[in-house]
Amino acid sequence: MKRLSLTEISALLLGLCFILAGIVFLVRPTSVIWGHPTTNPASRMPETNLEVVNENGCRIYGGLGVLVGAGLAILAVLPPRKSASSTKLFP
Repeated sequence: MKRLSLTEISALLLGLCFILAGIVFLVRPTSVIWGHPTTNPASRMPETNLEVVNENGCRIYGGLGVLVGAGLAILAVLPPRKSASSTKLFP
């Protein structure tokens, strides 16, 4: 088994955090209000748009978190593929 680099370990831990947060959102969905910071193009001043998320939306975000976390964790531990240019086509 190969040793993982610090970047791969960090990506794996971040993926696991996404998975755990997603599971929490799936198991215990709550209605929340999220603030998204944006910039108004007319005045170029920072603003905050509020998004109301109900319990079903919280479950959707939880499912997306699990999928993103699983994908990130899988990509962190998979060995890199060799490209066609790095292999010798002709001896």
